[in-house]
Amino acid sequence: VGLEARPPNIEGKGEVTIRDLVINALRMRPDRIIVGEVRGGEALDMLQAMNTGHEGSMTTLHANDPREALLRLETMVLLAGTELPTWAIQEQVAEAIQILVQMDRSVDGKRRVVQILELGERREEDLELRPLFVWNPETDRLEPTGTVPRVLERLRERGVEVPQELFQGDGAPGVQAFVRQYLQLPPPAASRPSLPGRLDWPTLYRLADQAKNWLVQRVGPDFEVERGEESASILDEAVDQVLRQEGLTLSRVDRKMLQSLVESEVLGYGPLDPLLADGEITEIMVNGPDLVYVERRGRIEETAVVFRDREHLMRIIERILSPLGRRVDESSPMIDARLPDGSRVNVIIPPLSLLGPVMTIRKFEREPFRM
Repeated sequence: VGLEARPPNIEGKGEVTIRDLVINALRMRPDRIIVGEVRGGEALDMLQAMNTGHEGSMTTLHANDPREALLRLETMVLLAGTELPTWAIQEQVAEAIQILVQMDRSVDGKRRVVQILELGERREEDLELRPLFVWNPETDRLEPTGTVPRVLERLRERGVEVPQELFQGDGAPGVQAFVRQYLQLPPPAASRPSLPGRLDWPTLYRLADQAKNWLVQRVGPDFEVERGEESASILDEAVDQVLRQEGLTLSRVDRKMLQSLVESEVLGYGPLDPLLADGEITEIMVNGPDLVYVERRGRIEETAVVFRDREHLMRIIERILSPLGRRVDESSPMIDARLPDGSRVNVIIPPLSLLGPVMTIRKFEREPFRM
């Protein structure tokens, strides 16, 4: 999910800073956070994110060399308005950051990576920097210094075997095998979960729209329908009418899916209803109208759920927020609220979100933790 900051309007209102986006991103169940550039107090939130389970996060900052970059980072943390002592900031930096990559523009005008360093421990009121690769202007290549990084053990625990020969030279067979395996992989083939029946989402939505139109003609636009036996009977009748008009005979699975979608579109939260009702799902991540993930038993899974388009997704978002007395629009594009069952919903829309409307719902456990 890509997010973008926003300057204040002509009245000095409506500003959304990088720090606001970092804080909001932490509510969206990220595996990692990538900040294009830190310039101020967001540096503190970035470090805290790195130190609270969001490994693999990255950011950039401007400085003349790696040592000065660390000093600038300490200064930016202080811009967050905290009164942290220098030693505490340095401890956070040392725990959060493992690798520094320095890019520089040479006299020939080219930008190139000139150093890769490992950040070590804090010693004598300073942070240790251990060069791993240094650019050699004579060969125009990054050359290893012979220092083996300590981070290799953490990578090994996560199933990434980096050969130590990589830090001694690139001629060893193990290095070439590593490069082929991790740096020259072909893009994975796109394979999305499919629906259990024969109908696809466009067909389901088309039939559901016809059923809703029949309902409006049958009971009127002002008729209030609530979940129950009466509404189920009316919805079944609507589905029967549509299938007769289309001359379709559906399997039990397809008919159940269509009935469920019609009920959810009329009375619930559209295609999100089955995910909200699934007790094994703890988090729902809607990264646009055609990309929905869930966390099930601690693992992220892509689902087959698809919204019709961005407008459809926005209608479902408004339906979720309306009973809470909240609204989301261009003047207030970020919302963090709680559903009646205690679940937390976070919504961010354009112009801050570059993918269109995105939403995260963190469901509360039905059985509370007890001591």
